[in-house]
Amino acid sequence: MNDLRQLLCDASNQLSMHARGAILAEGRDAVATLIDVMLDEHLQRSEDDAESMAPIHAARLLGELRADSAIPGLLATLLKMEPGYILWDAALFALEAIGARVLEPALALVPDVTAEQRGYLASALARLNVRDPRILTLLFDDLRRDPLHGAMCLGQYRDPTALPELLATFDAFQVDSGGGMFANQALVELHATIEDCGGVLTPAQQAKYFAATSPQRKFRDELLGLTTGRPTSSLPAPARAKDRPGRNDPCWCGSGRKYKKCHLGHEPG
Repeated sequence: MNDLRQLLCDASNQLSMHARGAILAEGRDAVATLIDVMLDEHLQRSEDDAESMAPIHAARLLGELRADSAIPGLLATLLKMEPGYILWDAALFALEAIGARVLEPALALVPDVTAEQRGYLASALARLNVRDPRILTLLFDDLRRDPLHGAMCLGQYRDPTALPELLATFDAFQVDSGGGMFANQALVELHATIEDCGGVLTPAQQAKYFAATSPQRKFRDELLGLTTGRPTSSLPAPARAKDRPGRNDPCWCGSGRKYKKCHLGHEPG
């Protein structure tokens, strides 16, 4: 399997179709080498661009092979790395590809890891397309620890039974009125997840969201004014309720985004 290892170390940023095909053709015979390459700390820390990509390619291929024997190594990689590293993402998506078989090994790790690492496990478990009360318990714990990350995970999980907890977290959130454009992102994620789970905000909650996102809305409209060459005062007026587009239709403001991802929830009344 030295040839397989060499293929990975020579691949640089892009694994060629030939190399990928050759490795996948080995099937289960390639798994042990792929795990070894993924966990190789020398390769992970290598200053050589090609070598440093080898563990990432290996993790992605393990996901494609959906190898049960790779689950412990992928989970170990997820817990050792941090979000923002390509290898962390590769391990996360590989676990997602393997699916339900990740459930028990991941849950077994929960009692023995840090709160932050439990958040990493929550990220993985939310993507397994498995409904299990133990996952929901972990996601709720993550939501209480970090509303932004917790809302993102619950957005992946998409279980309507989470709505009471999501709405309670939305109500308890303290709006930062002076934090600028990037403030209150947790509230933005909560709003999106509530919507994706089939929930609807009350008028009071809509007003809270509208106030919390005013800096982002102002920036977006100013940017749109610059790109269109028109002052913000000449941009199209917000749609009246009866004229508003459907959730998946283009937004009335001309941003090119879907209405649900743009001005839905940003407008009064």
